Amino acid sequence: MTDPNPADTRALVEAGYDHAASSYLAFSLKHAATGGTPRHTFLDKLLSNLPAPNDANDIHILELGCGAGVLCTRTLLERGHTVTAVDISSAQFDLAKANLQPFLTNTTSPRLTLLNKDMTSLSFPPSSFSAIVAFYSLFHLPRPDQRTTIRNIARWLKLGGWFLCTLQTEDSDLIFDDWMGAKMFSTGFGVEGNSEMIRTEGVGLKIVVDTVVVEMIGGMEEGFQWVLAVKEGP
Repeated sequence: MTDPNPADTRALVEAGYDHAASSYLAFSLKHAATGGTPRHTFLDKLLSNLPAPNDANDIHILELGCGAGVLCTRTLLERGHTVTAVDISSAQFDLAKANLQPFLTNTTSPRLTLLNKDMTSLSFPPSSFSAIVAFYSLFHLPRPDQRTTIRNIARWLKLGGWFLCTLQTEDSDLIFDDWMGAKMFSTGFGVEGNSEMIRTEGVGLKIVVDTVVVEMIGGMEEGFQWVLAVKEGP
């Protein structure tokens, strides 16, 4: 299978989330209001493995694809963690700035950095983060970029740090002509291929949880692969 042009897919994903920013937020909030979502279940599992943040122990978390900042970013900040949150969509970024304003204006103890960037353009020193999360975002990258991003994530994590992500279960490129009124792209290696990608590219990462969860999305069942891994080696 020929991988799509990264610039084309990047523009498509960015434009799609710009167009659907408000609709996606409304959908996400409604979805969350129905009860414990997989996002919150796995986030709680991740947080249970992290030490409590304090003056002597800063827990810095990177969120790749923060959206409007209300479902994960705010939870992390309210738990006392330091967060760098990234999103490619300028519309999503603007929503996050508005929704997280109290954390941005707290100049005496700044714990939030918001970046309106493509995650493939990021650069951080090794061992920068105690945890990295990517909810429903990595599968919007072409497959070669997913491999590169997993390599980066493994390098950016501290020893003993945790990585949590959602992946597409299909081994194919998907183009949706009407995703909340916009075009959208996603792709993956299939369930076994995704796991192998993390084992191969994520040097030092040990997969702790690897499962497919079926969610009701807009009245339809859709499966997503959830992976939680810990960095055990250099």
